[in-house]
Parts: sequence; structure tokens; C-alpha cells
Amino acid sequence: MNHFNIDLIQLNPQALEHLTLEMLAYGRQKPTYSHFVARIFKKILAEQLTHFIRKLL
Repeated sequence: MNHFNIDLIQLNPQALEHLTLEMLAYGRQKPTYSHFVARIFKKILAEQLTHFIRKLL
């Protein structure tokens, strides 16, 4: 399994919104890959939550 690191902190809100919409469109077009898209979203959310918690501490 390939591991990747997406540094979303450096993306501007429009770029992040565009990426999200593209991923959702891809998941709708290729239902067999929707689980992969869901895994990417989970990773992105986990990274954002970790960053948010670290800023609070």
C-alpha cells in the first residue's frame, strides 16, 4: 500500500474546495473506487484534526 502525505495547511480554501469536489465527482463516476475516495477523506480529516489539536496545545 502506498502512503502519501498531503499538506493541506498550505492549500488555500478554493484549492481545497476544488480538490474535494473533484474527489466527490470521481467517486460518483467510479463507484468501485468510492471506498478509496472515502479513505482519502478520512486521512485528510485526521490530518486536519491533528493540526487543529496541536494549535490548541
